[in-house]
Amino acid sequence: MKNSNTIKKLFPIVFFLSLILFGLAAFRNPGVDFRGYYGAALLVLRGGNPYDYAQLAPILNEISGFLGNNPYFYPPWYSVAFIPFTFMSFRTAQILWIGVNLSLFYISLEWLWQVLDWKIESWFRWVLFTFANILFGYSSLISENSGFVILFGLALTLRSLKREQHLLAGLGFIIMLTKPQALFMTIIALGLWSFLKRPKVIQWSIAWLGTLLIFSSLIFPRWWQFDKRFFGLGISFYQEGAEGIIGLRVAATLYDWLTYSFGSAVWINAVVIFLIGGFGAFLMIRTWRYLSSPVYIGASATLLTLLITPYTLYYDFVPLILVFFLISKQLQNLERIWLILCVVLLVLAAFIQVIADLQYQMYWVTLFMTAAYTIAIWSRENLQSKTQVD
Repeated sequence: MKNSNTIKKLFPIVFFLSLILFGLAAFRNPGVDFRGYYGAALLVLRGGNPYDYAQLAPILNEISGFLGNNPYFYPPWYSVAFIPFTFMSFRTAQILWIGVNLSLFYISLEWLWQVLDWKIESWFRWVLFTFANILFGYSSLISENSGFVILFGLALTLRSLKREQHLLAGLGFIIMLTKPQALFMTIIALGLWSFLKRPKVIQWSIAWLGTLLIFSSLIFPRWWQFDKRFFGLGISFYQEGAEGIIGLRVAATLYDWLTYSFGSAVWINAVVIFLIGGFGAFLMIRTWRYLSSPVYIGASATLLTLLITPYTLYYDFVPLILVFFLISKQLQNLERIWLILCVVLLVLAAFIQVIADLQYQMYWVTLFMTAAYTIAIWSRENLQSKTQVD
């Protein structure tokens, strides 16, 4: 018994140790995305416009010694938010960004856990936190991208909706706008739910949006005026500076998965996209009808987003942690065959990230998580119907 209790006390240590180890990995082998944020903020301070890659590329070269492919596609206030980082050296700021990401990640996990209403032993919670870190945390951290920022926005929104904290829920929506390609259906679905159930949340969202746009425009005037010839090229192509296209960019999307995995004809791709998108929409509508909970609606909408988004990369999958938590919650309600299948799907979602060496192969993660979530939702609906009959 004592040994069992001792082992259970080790789980939180294992989780925080995994955070530290992944943080050290990001420190020793940093990505390149933070330099894009740092460079955009530095350019704003110098009176330039980061949306113009012809202006931004020389700043990136100054920071890191190469031009590369880090165009700025984020909201104007996001570059302003990184201005404090520019008052320290790039390497120091990079280390601080790792710390910010780890903090946002842990807070997001705790807040998502709070909205689950899942009463289990605390040691199992730490097991799930650790697996979530391995499944989605590591890839987001080493990329230096903003995956943890949008995860934090999702967690803040759901937690605030649950507590009826309208001001904070409105802020959560705006934070999710940082990367709309990863959460656009989540924003729409939760926005519609809020409009019907918590209209003040929408009012606060509009207020936050207006305030941030005004504030950004004061520090970053005329941000909408720039040379648009090269804007958006970095989504479809790898750039070396503004004009130098050095290759085609492949994303972790349904279209690229079909094209590069199977070499399908365009019309076949269109049919498959329609069918998979239709299934994702059906899953979300069914979730709304039978569960009508922001948590489940948000999870279904996040899956739908990543199923049909025209552009996303592997580190944008981190909001799927919400889906992973809900799947785990339902495992105890599954019959053995479905339980085994769900576990196999989760293991495959983790394994594919280890063996995949191309972006489009990461789309398997979305498919595996969708399949597991569908099984979990089906079990919850069955459980609810049985309870009503009894």
